[in-house]
Amino acid sequence: MQEKDLWHESPSAEILLGPAGILAMNQSARDLLGLVTNDIGSSEWLSRVFDLRALKKFQNFLAGSTPVSAGLEIRTGNGEVRYVRFLRRIVAGGAAIISVQDITETREDAQAFQAGYDEFIRVTMDLEEALSTIEKQNKLLERQKHVLESELQVAHLVQNQILAQDFSRHSLMQVHGAYQAMSDLGGDMWEFHESREGLWTAIGDVMGHGVASSLISIAAKSIFRKSFEDAVRSGHGLARLMEDLNSGLLDVTNSNYFLTAAVLHISPDYRMQYLTAGHPPILHIPADKRQPVKLLFTEQPMLGIFRTISYRAEEAQLAPGDRILLYTDCLIESPNAAGDVIQLEEYGNQLRFKEGESTEKVVMRVLDYRREFSGSDSLPDDLTMICLQVPER
Repeated sequence: MQEKDLWHESPSAEILLGPAGILAMNQSARDLLGLVTNDIGSSEWLSRVFDLRALKKFQNFLAGSTPVSAGLEIRTGNGEVRYVRFLRRIVAGGAAIISVQDITETREDAQAFQAGYDEFIRVTMDLEEALSTIEKQNKLLERQKHVLESELQVAHLVQNQILAQDFSRHSLMQVHGAYQAMSDLGGDMWEFHESREGLWTAIGDVMGHGVASSLISIAAKSIFRKSFEDAVRSGHGLARLMEDLNSGLLDVTNSNYFLTAAVLHISPDYRMQYLTAGHPPILHIPADKRQPVKLLFTEQPMLGIFRTISYRAEEAQLAPGDRILLYTDCLIESPNAAGDVIQLEEYGNQLRFKEGESTEKVVMRVLDYRREFSGSDSLPDDLTMICLQVPER
């Protein structure tokens, strides 16, 4: 009796199974299955606890036609759905004890883990697919990059060829220049034209950098060349030339880009007409060291912005050995480590006349001076400069 009470009061839910079916179940089993004492001799409780599919599995389990364990869903007395595992072990006399384990939480944890694992697999597959797509896109971008780099190299060579100059062909003045683009394509330009009427020279700086600016600079160079040739045929002065040139440039830019420029015309008697349009001053360095460096500047709008505008030119008389420097703003906007920039007068000192010195050496000295002052070979902008010298008598 004591042993029977101990089994009935055991916290482990168990069912005693005999050859004819269920013989008894302890209180823990009845509580788990939601049964009362009168249910033991009846089979009606089976339909309350199991649905049709689970009932068939449970009956097969009792009959011994299934493995020694089975996991089934049950409905408890309060209608709650639980998941239990039935485990059969044989005891003496052909009887068997069936342990009933409530593994609802374990199953839920397993399902949650499985759901998490499935989500992990899905995310991993999505990630792998995304990485594969990114890899394909990167390869495509790399190919496009190579194509673009090749095209930029070709454009760089073409632009350099267009801007290339044979300075030795000029006879009225000694001329030399330097063109250094900040990147593959620059927005600076220059143009020269010499005839019996003198020498026309222009230097320009298109706003911005890159492909668009370089194309505008090439177009501007072509427009300058045509304007110089027209000026020779018509005899128009520099101011009229600039008005025609501004109109031609507007047809190209449609006011979306502008060009700053410094332009001059030197006649055979070395009378110089000059003007600046939004451009830094022209440097005039007299050969006579007693005279100061002169900054030649006309305060006028840049080219390619305003359709109706009149330009004016100024004049200056040049003497043997005098030097003229045209440049773009990078020359005066290359700071050193302290943030200071070179003053124009300092460049004037570098340009002072030295007997027998070529304009090429002058240009190299100015470039070296800028590099040493800034402490860097890199440029904050495109750099272009032209040095002209009146021949010595």
